Amino acid sequence: MKAAVYYRTGAPDVLRYEDVPDPVCAPDGVVIDVAAISIEGGDVGNRARGLMATTPHVVGYQCAGTVREVGPAVTERRVGDRVVAMMLHGSHAERVAVPSAFTWPVPAGASLEEIACVPIRSAPPTTASSSSGASRPAKRC
Repeated sequence: MKAAVYYRTGAPDVLRYEDVPDPVCAPDGVVIDVAAISIEGGDVGNRARGLMATTPHVVGYQCAGTVREVGPAVTERRVGDRVVAMMLHGSHAERVAVPSAFTWPVPAGASLEEIACVPIRSAPPTTASSSSGASRPAKRC
């Protein structure tokens, strides 16, 4: 699967779009097919000067998507559920594995693109950094 990664902190040009191993579902977790991500101030700050939990470090704190796999200890999620998820890192990937307790159902009628940025909101709502490092107008959530 593909993910946004970096091997060292620094300017936006440290970002790469690369193949990484598929996530593994924990007994108390879910695997999510990511449909939308949120780019937050923490993402930018961590890429510039933060700690790297993994190498390569997969970017991102939050995403929304559809549950693909459910761990055997999970009772509140089902394959096919639409959820928003928060994590310490790793959301900017095609799939993520997270504890089910870090996921919330997406309300009926809400789009995954809209809901991806609801719980965390630390970046200015008028700009977002692209992978090339250029600023561009962003949609409000």
